[in-house]
Amino acid sequence: MNKLSVLDARGISHQPLQRIQLEHDHECSVCALAITPDGHRVVYGGEDRSMRVWDLEENRCVAFFDGYPGTAPEKGRRFVCDVALTPDGQWAVSGSEGGRILFWDLGQGRCRFELEGDPEAVRAVAITPDGRRALSSGTDRLLRLWDAVEGRCLSVLEGHGDEVECVAITADGRRAFSGGWDNAREWDLERGECLGVFDIHCVHHMSATPDGRRVLCGGCGHRVRIWDMERRQCIHTLRGSSPIDVSLSDDGRLAVVSPGYGVTVWDTEQGRFRAYQPLGQEDPATAHLLADGRIVTWDWNGVLNIWPSVLAPPADGP
Repeated sequence: MNKLSVLDARGISHQPLQRIQLEHDHECSVCALAITPDGHRVVYGGEDRSMRVWDLEENRCVAFFDGYPGTAPEKGRRFVCDVALTPDGQWAVSGSEGGRILFWDLGQGRCRFELEGDPEAVRAVAITPDGRRALSSGTDRLLRLWDAVEGRCLSVLEGHGDEVECVAITADGRRAFSGGWDNAREWDLERGECLGVFDIHCVHHMSATPDGRRVLCGGCGHRVRIWDMERRQCIHTLRGSSPIDVSLSDDGRLAVVSPGYGVTVWDTEQGRFRAYQPLGQEDPATAHLLADGRIVTWDWNGVLNIWPSVLAPPADGP
């Protein structure tokens, strides 16, 4: 997205380009999903404690992983809380109730490592694009930095005073961001130090540009804040419904906020509302922004919709 040109509300479609029912145990909810930026592959898991890989081009499940082989499913226990995926769709990390961190080699179709993270529950995970480092957080107020190649914990970061609900990591694996009930923080992962505390509370959702220059924070209070990390200040506050998810474009100039039953699109340069995408479904949905401007939404029942690009086509001319 080198040039930002967003369709206005009149250009937003009321019908998805594609609607998919993801395969899963229909007595259990889908709780976590990650998608590659090109929109080709999805990894998801939930209350049935399994992980699946869905190929959106072939429209079928291409891999299944049993998170707890040899044990009977227990709805609401040990379910997958979060999953993160590398852009090439080859590596993934998942965190679950029960405090487990699992590192997945999706190319080989196997779990590489199973490690113990938070004693009770891992709430959030993030992974670097090369799949070499991962970050996790949970109910014990700590962040853990992992070597995803050797399967070991590199460091434990302390500072939060309450549960840490979301994390984001820069592409080079050197910095990270975390949010929870108490505040949001920026971290130097090389030195294991907190670089600063955001003046914001009740943060449940976070998205950062790969270079870490901008961070989007959402949670309670019917507002989302955009932070410029070079100036270390909040540059815009996006007001509306309390979000259940937030997403930034790679260049940080476009933000997508999902209050649940629709998706709002924002110009982060000016902090202006640009468009609204109604979802027309009964259950609240989480939204992801793809590299080409398409929006992917999914709900707890495993219904995934792909919506037309919110980017206007380039103008004619040289």
